[in-house]
Amino acid sequence: MSFYFIINNIIYILFIFSVGFLMNKKIFKIDIDRNLTIIFGIIYISFFSLIINFFFPLSKGVNTIFLFLITLLAIINYKEILSRRNFKYFIIIGLINIFLILGSHHNRPDALIYHLPFIATLNEEKIIFGLNNINYRFGHTSIIQYLSAISNNYIFGINGISLYLPVAFSSLSYFFFKEIFKNKNELLGILSLFLLCAILLKLNRVSEYGNDYWAHFYFIIGFYLILKTFKKGKFYYSDFFQISLILCFAFLNKIFFLISLIFLAYTIIKFKKFHFIINKKNIFIFIFLLSFLLKNIINTGCLIYPISITCFDELSWTAKKGDYGYAEDVKIDSEAWSKDWPNYYKQNVNKISQSEYISDFIWFDTWKKNHLLIILKKIFPIILIMVFIFLILNKSKNKELIFNKFLIIISFLLLLIWFLKFPLYRFGLSILLIFLTCSFFYFLQNLNIKIFKKKYLILLVTCCVVVASFQNFKKIIKNSDNLIPKIYAYQNNQKIFLKDQFIMQLNKNDYCGFAKLCSNFDNSQKILLSNFMDYKIYKIKN
Repeated sequence: MSFYFIINNIIYILFIFSVGFLMNKKIFKIDIDRNLTIIFGIIYISFFSLIINFFFPLSKGVNTIFLFLITLLAIINYKEILSRRNFKYFIIIGLINIFLILGSHHNRPDALIYHLPFIATLNEEKIIFGLNNINYRFGHTSIIQYLSAISNNYIFGINGISLYLPVAFSSLSYFFFKEIFKNKNELLGILSLFLLCAILLKLNRVSEYGNDYWAHFYFIIGFYLILKTFKKGKFYYSDFFQISLILCFAFLNKIFFLISLIFLAYTIIKFKKFHFIINKKNIFIFIFLLSFLLKNIINTGCLIYPISITCFDELSWTAKKGDYGYAEDVKIDSEAWSKDWPNYYKQNVNKISQSEYISDFIWFDTWKKNHLLIILKKIFPIILIMVFIFLILNKSKNKELIFNKFLIIISFLLLLIWFLKFPLYRFGLSILLIFLTCSFFYFLQNLNIKIFKKKYLILLVTCCVVVASFQNFKKIIKNSDNLIPKIYAYQNNQKIFLKDQFIMQLNKNDYCGFAKLCSNFDNSQKILLSNFMDYKIYKIKN
């Protein structure tokens, strides 16, 4: 194991923390929990990465300059950033981070098909018009790929794109661990314990994160912060800003989580704080969302790809009906795969189209034989945790009415939308968790309970930590010869040149790895490359 890699990891944690601290304290002057600073640092760095790429490639040189500027600002404010308390926090998060990342690999196959190629493209190219015409998956990439791309600099090297993966998990776990003791003998403390255990058991494998888990991380945090406002019975603008930014970031990671804003809308209505919406600090959130939507239009011709109603057919680079990457076709394909289309296709001689398959619940019979069993197996440990918590609770005269019927209704509505559209476990993990949480804790709060004895608390957390650690120890032992995550290059088949720019064209079952403008769909003969004001435009020939 490289000592240099370990040092880089600690520096990276400090870098993200500094950005979060400077933006929260110096720019927005918002009082945010120190244990959430890294969570917000990730958001801000992702925003800056997105903005920079409109004008420049996220090259090592540009990324190093960005790192240098942040470092300079951090040095100016070093007394606040490098306090003894914060330094201890860096070490703890850094150690957790190292433990999680050692022996890990980027999630396959998605990382090799489009995550890594998109990151490689960001490193070498500024924003490209019609990028999804090369590889339609480039049209629905996550904002987190921008964070990964800007982490590739002359200090961290290419391994910098791996450093960010466990940071959110480490920060999230530590946050809920501290919340348990902050809210001792309160319903919120029990909730923190429950969420911590669920996170440790279900979200601890870095190689599984992909784009999905990031959205889950931020949705869970946003939901918890909403519950904290319910507990204190007051809703301040700082709460609104935090929750809005976090839930919007969840959406920028996975468009499905746009529906999570229903919780925010309910909170605004409940506390009658409609004027929060027009606060001048919201301009940042507005610019962030607008920039991401503009990026989508430039890359795909659609505001939200692959939702066809948001597409602008008059734009020359927008894929039209019958073209590769046509939004409606991609949407149908994505929904069909979520409803177990591959197994249906293998098991049935008489095939129907994907659009027929997803209509009138034809898909349900195939889905319940496979995915339903997987989902039940995955949530079983969460159910066991609920039972254990229930059995060891003490009675109390105190009654906290944090949860209400509306939260259950909203969470059920989200669960229903997930089931009807994209019923894969990895898409709905946090939705399932939040629904179970709302239902379980609504029941608990009406029993007049309080948190259990400390020894039981320690026992439960220890068991979850051991299970999570065991899975990662197995991974480290298995990959002991290569503990630092490997950045996979493309599998060398052929190159097809288009004027001054090449596109890697691979066989359908091959992976791109870290190769820019790469696709395993052979559509090179249908693509026309042009330039406008030094910006590349990839169009599909008529």
